Parts: sequence; structure tokens; C-alpha cells
Amino acid sequence: MLKKILQMGLMTTVLLMVLSGCSKSFKIKGNVLGVGTQNLRVLYATPLGVWEQWVMSDNNRFEITGQSEEPVLVIVSNAQGGLLARFMLANGDDIKVRGTSVDPYRLEVQGPDVNERWYAFIRDHASQYSNDDRTTLNSAIADYARQHPDDVLSALLLLCDYRSTGGIDEVKPLLEALKPEARPESLLATYRNLLKQAAKQPTTLSSLLLFESKGDYASFSPTTARASLLYLWSVQNSVGKDSKPLSDVASQMGKKALIADVLMDGDTSSWSINRREYLTAWPQHFWAPEGPMNESLKHLNIVATPTFIVADSLGHVTYMGGNVQQAVTSLKKLIP
Repeated sequence: MLKKILQMGLMTTVLLMVLSGCSKSFKIKGNVLGVGTQNLRVLYATPLGVWEQWVMSDNNRFEITGQSEEPVLVIVSNAQGGLLARFMLANGDDIKVRGTSVDPYRLEVQGPDVNERWYAFIRDHASQYSNDDRTTLNSAIADYARQHPDDVLSALLLLCDYRSTGGIDEVKPLLEALKPEARPESLLATYRNLLKQAAKQPTTLSSLLLFESKGDYASFSPTTARASLLYLWSVQNSVGKDSKPLSDVASQMGKKALIADVLMDGDTSSWSINRREYLTAWPQHFWAPEGPMNESLKHLNIVATPTFIVADSLGHVTYMGGNVQQAVTSLKKLIP
């Protein structure tokens, strides 16, 4: 145990040294409608690991300051894990971002050239970014990379925006075709660390203690049923599109399966409306105003909403992700 503590302390020290290599800094100033007043999660992704910071927004405005001599990826999310913005920054860089949180693919960005061009590409392909089917967007990114082999934006697009079941292996030939200056090793190492971070999904789902819609704390216990499904959502998501397949499987399974949902928003103004309209097929409805940092949920490493977690009667997780159809399929396999 002491060895692990010392290792964690050493890694934290090294990360802080990377992020504070000199007295200069980089700064992000945002004015994004819809952000309101909430805690924003800021991830600084470096070749040595990922460092986290929480920053409070005030009436849609926020300011983030960081330090790094080498370019780092800065990823800004809302309290529920929804992506707000991301940049590649180093000391001396200043970014200004404006727009609306309900349309993050049309943000206006002023700052270092590569970030302005990154968001120009995103705005030009906004409809493709918002489409669950990323085939067209992947083709556009691949075309850009082939046409701009000396541009670091090509690497950023391939690593951060290209989506496929093959992961980095699918884009490897495109990355290798880029000139060395367009794919710095620090960026590749950073991406590998992000993959490790995203892969830290739980193998078991234990009993959770959360605030329930009935007005008190209650538990969600996967071991009390043959199978369970936990649906974590936020008001910003289109909860209606997920409710139909969830309601259908809840009706089919009856008491054989335990199904519950967790609102990951701090604002409950539309909680009762959504429950009455979409989430009536199961009785348990929970609220986690802290989002992914809720004490009962923190170990699940939730990075976005919606997230579906399916577990068997022993709490072993058989599915965790954002696809409702895959979640339903996984649940049905547990109860033939």
C-alpha cells in the first residue's frame, strides 16, 4: 500500500511539474449560452497522464487557466460529462470561445491558429458531428488528412474526432502517412493515455445509495434481480429516444429485471415532467446533482450521458456505454 501511495505521489508531482514548467500560462475565456452556473470539469491530457480540475462557471461565463511548456489537450465538459469544448494549448496561448451549449459544434473560437482551424472544420461539418452514424464524417477527416500530410490538425482530427469500431488501428495507416511534424510523439502518447483513461470501466456494479424521487435516499441493488439496467441521463439529452426501447424491455421483463434511471443534472426543473412523460415503466428514479462526481457513482468513471450499465445477478457488468439498443440486447441475453 505504501509503495502505491508513493508511486501516486511521484506521478502527481511529475504531472504538476509538466503543467507548471514556467511562470507563463495559457487561458481560456468562455461565454457560452446555456452553461449557466455550474462546475465544469477540465481535463489536461499530457504524455505522462491526465490531470483534472473543476472550474465554476458564472452566468454562462467561465475562465480556465493552465500551465504547460509543451502543447497539451484541454477537454472541457459540463458537470454531467457532456463535451463542451477541447483545444490544444501551451503557455502563452489565449482562447476565447462563444456560442451555445446545445450546439457545441458551432462554437466560435479565437486563439492559436490550429484551434481556430479545428473549429472551422467542426462548424463546416456540424451536421456530421451530431449524427450518430460517423461514416460521412470519417470520410471527410480521412480526406483532409490525405490532403494535408504536414498539418498537425490532421492528427488532431484523426485522434480526437474519427470514430470507428477499429479504434486507433483503423486510423494507423492515415497517421503513419503524415509527416513527422504533423504527428508529434507527445500528441500520440497523450492519445494513448486518454484511451487508457476511457478503458477504466468497472467490472462490477455494486449497491448504490442515491436520492430518490420519493424524497429520501434509497438503494439500487443489482443482486436483488436476475439482471439490472441503470440508465444515467441528463436533460440536455433527448431522453425520449431512449425511453421507448427501455420501456418495452421493462414491460417484457417484469420483475425479472431491475431497471432504474439517474438524472445527472443539478437542475431538477424538468425532472418530474420527463419522469411522467417518458420514464413510467419502472418505479425507481434517482437524482445525482453532482453528476459523475457523486460519491456513489464516482467509481463508475462515467464520462458522458446517456450511459447505460447492464449487470447480472452477481453485479458483473456485461455492458456499459451510450447505445440503448446494445444495452437492451445485453439485458435480454441475461434473461432468455
